[in-house]
Amino acid sequence: MKKVILFLTSMFLAVNLSGEVEKGIIKNMIKKYKDAVLTVRILQKQWTVMEGKEFTKRETKNEITGTVINENGIIVVSGFATEPSKFFNKLRGDSSFKFEVKNQISGIKIILPDRKEIDGKILLKDEKLDIYFIKALPEKEMKFKYINLGNYTDAGIMDEVISFDRLGEIGKREVFVSTARVGAIMEKPRKYYILTEQMVSPGSPVFSISGKIIGINLIKSRKTSSSISGFSILPTFSSLGFLPVVVPAKDILKVYGQIKIEKSAK
Repeated sequence: MKKVILFLTSMFLAVNLSGEVEKGIIKNMIKKYKDAVLTVRILQKQWTVMEGKEFTKRETKNEITGTVINENGIIVVSGFATEPSKFFNKLRGDSSFKFEVKNQISGIKIILPDRKEIDGKILLKDEKLDIYFIKALPEKEMKFKYINLGNYTDAGIMDEVISFDRLGEIGKREVFVSTARVGAIMEKPRKYYILTEQMVSPGSPVFSISGKIIGINLIKSRKTSSSISGFSILPTFSSLGFLPVVVPAKDILKVYGQIKIEKSAK
């Protein structure tokens, strides 16, 4: 009996110690990466077109999350979050009633951790992967805190992962940290991770418990004509034609390589 008590006590201490170690790793990650997760404000004009007729344009602003991936201020954001009207038009599919929402981006502001704002511009779009690359345009040269996508790792089913996000204005744009597990892995036509909980915004980074980047939360979308069915959240998202996914870091790097190729060609 004494041996059993000692065994159970050691198991309890091991589990508790493991939890404390995990919290320590997460706290270190927050210190290291919190300034690489920024709020990006998108200013744009939106208007509707019905049966060929345009209706009044209005100015809108939308705050989204972005992940800085190099020291010069290249930021990855979700195209779905940046221009939702464009993607919702695609989700509508074919319709006999001609209706669409149009938009024109008129400005981009990047909100730094000290609350200062600088301009930005879109460098490259990959709408299939939902990746937009934004370049920060500070008035004077500055180096950004960033997440090195080259230091990536893969994830397995039910692996625990950590995501960083920025709260909105009401939350004083504080860093928000959440944990989840990999609930599914899609392999074709390309690899995606689907998490068990979606507590963070598109554009936020996802890390392994060891602190290596896995990928970035984005949106997989396609045209759909299916009706909504089922009671769980993910099947309903799928029926609507979009699904929150984590795009692996190595796939984002491949798209990022196009920017370097385009620059060298000029």
